[in-house]
Amino acid sequence: MKPQYTPGPWSAVKDPCPTTVNRWLVEKRNQGWKTFIAEVHGDPDHQGGPEWQGTKQANAQLIADAPELLDALHELHDQALPYLDGGEATPEEQAAIDRAYNLIFGLKGM
Repeated sequence: MKPQYTPGPWSAVKDPCPTTVNRWLVEKRNQGWKTFIAEVHGDPDHQGGPEWQGTKQANAQLIADAPELLDALHELHDQALPYLDGGEATPEEQAAIDRAYNLIFGLKGM
C-alpha cells in the first residue's frame, strides 16, 4: 500500500513573506513546484523572543525530517526481525521494537 502522506524529502524554510513574524514552512519541491506540508507558528505572547524563534525553526526541521525518520524506523524494524522471530530480546528491546513496528505500520497504512 502506498503511503498516505506526501513522500519526502521535505525542507524547512523561513517564510519569505515580509508580513509574517518569523514563520517557518515545511515544503516539498519537485521540478519547480512547491507542495506546502505545514506552517509552524508560535505562541503569540512570545513571537519576538530569540529563544522562541529557534524553537520554531527546530520544530519545522523536525517535521521536515519525518519521512527520513520513518524510513530509518522501517530499516531498524527490518534489522530487528531476528528478534521478532523468537530471538533473545530483553523486555526493553522488545518494547522498543514493538513501538517502532506500530509507528511504522500505523503511519504507512499497512
